[in-house]
Amino acid sequence: MNRLSKEQRTNDRAHTIQGKPPIRTFLSLRWLWGGLLAAIAIVGFAYQFRPEINVDRDVSLNVRDPFATQFRVTNEGLLAVYNLRFSCTVNNSMMQNVTTRNSGGQEAVAVLESKESTTKNCSIKADLFPLLSDLFFNVTYRPKWFWRSLMKRTRFVNMRDSQGNLEWVKQPLESK
Repeated sequence: MNRLSKEQRTNDRAHTIQGKPPIRTFLSLRWLWGGLLAAIAIVGFAYQFRPEINVDRDVSLNVRDPFATQFRVTNEGLLAVYNLRFSCTVNNSMMQNVTTRNSGGQEAVAVLESKESTTKNCSIKADLFPLLSDLFFNVTYRPKWFWRSLMKRTRFVNMRDSQGNLEWVKQPLESK
């Protein structure tokens, strides 16, 4: 006969009164922690390999013409980006939402590998140019593992340098 001691019967009753046996509780906690760690790993992987496009002012081909400025577009991410397209939008007292796309100097780039860069311009001609202008340089691209295109929008405002020439200075999108 299979007789249990009084102590074993008390322990069994305590486990059934509290709910599940200790082995099932341990397995549930193990699955919960495993799922949580897997989710953290996936988020960390996605963050590490996220696309990162940076736009900076490069050289000016004509210091008297602010639109002769070249802009350097750099892929700071770890993976290549594809199908890059460029456009500029200018806002000031004379021009409201003037946009250029695919003009000379804005030709599309099929692939921009990690840490590579390309130089583009805005292809706008303006004889008179007022102070206090916003220029938005837009880059539309598709990361390798994405099904749709993303857009990086960078804001520049014009200011005078020490010689009195207008130049574009990078600003946060939301500042005025």
